[in-house]
Amino acid sequence: MFVLPLENIKEIDQEWEQLMKEAKEIGLSPEEVRLFLKQGSKHSLSVQMIQQSNSLA
Repeated sequence: MFVLPLENIKEIDQEWEQLMKEAKEIGLSPEEVRLFLKQGSKHSLSVQMIQQSNSLA
């Protein structure tokens, strides 16, 4: 079994926290973040963001 040292876990948590803040700042909803993580595709998120920005215009 592989176990990360505690300081690595804290660093990862801080990185995730920063990513979530940035997602919120650009207007992504928690559901959009979940969808992206489930799909694992940068392309699909880009398409969704373009569609969302077009619908706001």
